[in-house]
Amino acid sequence: MDNNNALPWVWINGRMTPTAEARVSIFDRSFLYGDGLFETLPLRGGKPFRWEQHWDRLVRGAEFVGIRLPFRADELLGGMKEIMRLCGQYDVLARIHVSRGEGPRGYGTRGCDHPTVVLTLFPLANRPGGQPLRWRLITASIRQPSGDRLSAYKHASKLANVVARREAELAGADEALLLNSQGHLTESASGNVFWLESATLLTPPIAAGALAGVTRELVIEIARREGWEIKETLAPADRLLQADGAFLTTSGSGMIIAESLDNTTLKRSLIVDQLAELYRRESAA
Repeated sequence: MDNNNALPWVWINGRMTPTAEARVSIFDRSFLYGDGLFETLPLRGGKPFRWEQHWDRLVRGAEFVGIRLPFRADELLGGMKEIMRLCGQYDVLARIHVSRGEGPRGYGTRGCDHPTVVLTLFPLANRPGGQPLRWRLITASIRQPSGDRLSAYKHASKLANVVARREAELAGADEALLLNSQGHLTESASGNVFWLESATLLTPPIAAGALAGVTRELVIEIARREGWEIKETLAPADRLLQADGAFLTTSGSGMIIAESLDNTTLKRSLIVDQLAELYRRESAA
């Protein structure tokens, strides 16, 4: 496991290992089948952002897919702190990966009793003035199943998201929007999607196939606190073309302004700008 963006130490099943020397078995089920879960969260000054929400989703996901979490929340936090201490870096993006581990060949899970847990940390990108990113979007050709219960969790089977992002890259864009099998917006390849119509903030419902994003939840909390109306609604991707503004949310990058969709420039909203500033203050606190 050698990634020149990762910090030089990783934590594997409770043991600190130099990143360049870290190894996971070729028989690990996360490698073979995507049989695992992950969470990504920023830490600023060593303080994890919305840790309880990330941990809760990981626990619920593990229960749903039937993976035993072999470490407690405080043990994972301790692993992150140890990596930061060794590397002397405290503004980081942490990734928790939980695999079912090794087991007999095939899809059956009997005998898969030793999960693998890996913590990797990456430098957290700092943008001048804290300004949000601005991304060009396309509509992906690949479709997600409607009502997919797995979509509520960050599972390791993300091939659809990889293919969608690849389509965006080949088109010279930054990100792709995903639709479900009924043609409704669900999310982007890496985050949740919002758009503004007059003074109402809209987002796809989780039931459409969207991830229950932690940053999505925070943006909704802030908007409600400020008195803005929030609605979850089913909509096609081209609904964004008539919107007064649109943005994405991810744990790593926060709020990301949607600049264009399928080569059509999207409107820019002062309300979205205000929300982005409120989010920046909240996430930096």
